[in-house]
Parts: sequence; structure tokens; C-alpha cells
Amino acid sequence: YRALSGKRCTFERVGGYRRELKAATDLAPALEGAFLADLVDFVGSRCSVYHGAALARGGKAQVYLGASGAGKSTLCLERVAAGDTYLTDELVAIDGEEVIALPRPICFNHSGGETFAHTPDTANFEQLTSDFTAETGESRRAEYLLPVSEHVARAGERFPLDAIYWLERGPQGPPEQKTISGSELRARLALSRFPVTLIGG
Repeated sequence: YRALSGKRCTFERVGGYRRELKAATDLAPALEGAFLADLVDFVGSRCSVYHGAALARGGKAQVYLGASGAGKSTLCLERVAAGDTYLTDELVAIDGEEVIALPRPICFNHSGGETFAHTPDTANFEQLTSDFTAETGESRRAEYLLPVSEHVARAGERFPLDAIYWLERGPQGPPEQKTISGSELRARLALSRFPVTLIGG
């Protein structure tokens, strides 16, 4: 990765990906996106990677799939505060019957003028916020909540897969959590799978 700053700020990645940034503050989300894409390429060449969340309880992993906004990250906040081990809220790597931890800060993105709905639990999380401009030109604010180390699995640590759930956001209240199996499980996994090579290169 390379960032060039002067009259213009540019982010480049080996392989031809190049993005003109409005400000140096936009570098963090650009770098995060490129890093996650490269992580999917690297891990996805060895196992399957899905858009979802994963936590562990009693040494076994539970995976949560769902559309964006279904409540996966919020579920991670609640479960970590209750004592579960955080594996990921974005990239779920499954190798056979094992889930591989790929932890990152739990992230919520908001429009620039919105206030955060999450009051940081300083006993279990560290918080960081960052303003940036999305590729669409919209002003955005990212809220990162990093679970304290005793609640986070080591990157690459493996956990036996216990169950896979589908989260469906209802009109009110918490999302509905449904155990999935058989043909529905195969379909949900196929729709949630990250393609290798998300950005140019």
C-alpha cells in the first residue's frame, strides 16, 4: 500500500488499485478496505470466507449470517459483554468443521450528522471514532469498538463449529435468530460467501 499526500491525497495498492481521496483522514477506511480484501484473498485461497459474525462459548463457535444491518455487530457487543469470546463481526473463515478467528474492531458506520446508538462499555471495549468521505462522496463517521484482550480470540485460532444461525431484522426489537441447516444452510452460505479478489489486482 502507498499513500501520497500533497495538493491531492492518493491511495494506491499493488496491482493497479488507485483512489483519489478528499483528505488524509480518508486514508484509514481506504486502507481498511484494501487490507480486508487482501485478507479475503489470502484466507479464501485456503478455506471459505463468509460475510458474518462469529463468537465462541464453551470453546465452540457460533456463526451468525445475515444481510447488512441485521444486527450482527450489535449481537457481538451484547455477547462479548456477557462473557463470550469474540472471533469476528465481518469475515467468517470456515475450514471444514472449524471456524478460524479473524478479529478486528467491531465497526459501525453512520452518516456524518448521526449520533451513535452505542454507549461504550469501557470495562469490555476500547472506542475510537473517525470521520471520512465515502467513495460516493458522502460524509461518514466510523465507530470502532475493540473488545479488551481477554474477550478476543487470537487471529488464526481455531474453534470447532457448533451452529450456524441466520439473523433477520424485525420491524421492532432485536433480530430473530434462526438455526439453519440442509438446503437453506447451503443457500445462505452461497449468498454470504466473499469472492476472492474484491478490488483490482
